Amino acid sequence: MSRPPEVLVICSRSEDRYALARVLVRCGLKPVLSSSVEKSRSLLARRPVRLVFCDDQLPDGSVGRLLEEIRKTASRVPVVVISRLENWDEYLRAMRLGAFDYISSPIRRAEVERVVAKIMEETPAPLR
Repeated sequence: MSRPPEVLVICSRSEDRYALARVLVRCGLKPVLSSSVEKSRSLLARRPVRLVFCDDQLPDGSVGRLLEEIRKTASRVPVVVISRLENWDEYLRAMRLGAFDYISSPIRRAEVERVVAKIMEETPAPLR
C-alpha cells in the first residue's frame, strides 16, 4: 500500500490548521502542520510535500516571504494561499509571486476539495 502524499499546512491559528487537516485527510492526503515561515522552511528542506496551503498572515513573515522561501527549496510545489480578507490586490500579489490558487477563510470543505483535485490533475508529483 502506498503512502498518502504529504501536504504542508501553514496557518498561524491552530483552529484553521486542524480544520484544514481534517478536510485533507478526507481527500486521502497526509497533512504536515506548521505555524511559521521558519518552521516551514525546515520542513520543506527535510521532506517532499505534494502541495502547500498557507495562511496569508503568519507571525514571522508575509505570504510574499513565504512564497519566496518555498520557491527557494521546492520550486515545483503548488501553493494555495488562505486569506481571512477578501482583498483583490492581495490575491493578485499572491498569484504574481507564484501561488497556484487563493481561497478564503473560513475554510469550506468543497472549496478545498476542488483545489486539491485541480492540483492533483494539473501538476506533477515532486521527485523523490
